[in-house]
Amino acid sequence: MAGCRQPVNDRDLAALRRRLLGWYEREKRDLAWRKSDDLYPVLVSEVMLQQTRVGTVGPYFERFMERFPDLRSLAAASEQEVLAVWQGLGYYRRAVNLRLAAQRLVAGPVPHDVAGFRDMPGIGEYSAAALASRVYGVPVAAVDGNVERVVARLFGIEGKLDAAPGRAAIREGARELLDRERSGDWNQAMMELGARVCVAGEPRCAECPVSVYCRAHAEGLTDRIPARPESRAPVRLSHACAVLTDGRRAKLVQIGPDRWWSGLWEFPRTDVSRGESTSAAARRAALGSGVSADDGVPLPTVTHTVTHHRISLHPVLFRVALGPRSWTRLDLLGNTPMPAPQRVVADHLLAALSE
Repeated sequence: MAGCRQPVNDRDLAALRRRLLGWYEREKRDLAWRKSDDLYPVLVSEVMLQQTRVGTVGPYFERFMERFPDLRSLAAASEQEVLAVWQGLGYYRRAVNLRLAAQRLVAGPVPHDVAGFRDMPGIGEYSAAALASRVYGVPVAAVDGNVERVVARLFGIEGKLDAAPGRAAIREGARELLDRERSGDWNQAMMELGARVCVAGEPRCAECPVSVYCRAHAEGLTDRIPARPESRAPVRLSHACAVLTDGRRAKLVQIGPDRWWSGLWEFPRTDVSRGESTSAAARRAALGSGVSADDGVPLPTVTHTVTHHRISLHPVLFRVALGPRSWTRLDLLGNTPMPAPQRVVADHLLAALSE
């Protein structure tokens, strides 16, 4: 049941720590953000890695660090500049919060503990622990999904990990395992093990440096631990957008606060009402942005998933005689921070105009 623990004595714990840290030193991936334990690169990488795979983050991290090489350059940048460099990485609120965090750090004081980091914009419990342990050696366990899985299997913690008993058992196990002398390396080693060896589904137990201490492995429970969360059917949404252009410029609107992709720019978009055609919805979106449009031509539909929502975006191209100078020049669309599905719509627009 949840909370069931495998007893581990001090001698076993010391051996387990030596094995895992030794494996990490030999096998760790050569990642750009591991070249320094300074606050700024660690902060940028931790924020980028929230809800995003390591393989995806690499080129974005390098591009971001080239454009904003230190805290002061990021703090001095405009939100739009930061969003433009972040473009394509998704979850754009992270970029907004990262800029705000940089401004907070430049203004001071700089936090040196978990509570201080936790108080910064966009920094949750895991990121705060990762920053405090790696940058300042604070002896605290950083627990993300990968680490939860490792701890659950090592101690044989059954049941749902998102329930109170499961969460408490994971926290206790992570604290017990922690190498307090090398907390930063330890947290990275646990994450690395979960990401590459103790993976979801079928773990690679033959490659695991600490499988001899793993209760789930010993009892053949790796397929049951941790318990798999109940799958959720995606919520399906239908949106239409009005792609208004005079052949040289296009109408874009900035997405307001408290909405997906807040702060980015998009072609005017709206929900498609029940029984409404996508063309009619697109005309309504155009009118809502102050433009009356008729006789639109549908562009290819774009599908996109956002936090358990499956969006079908139906763009309709409307040609107008002459757009105002405030509209965005087509040759500048590539430099405008836009959500991923709207970026695809922009590509479809340019392709349609070139035909």
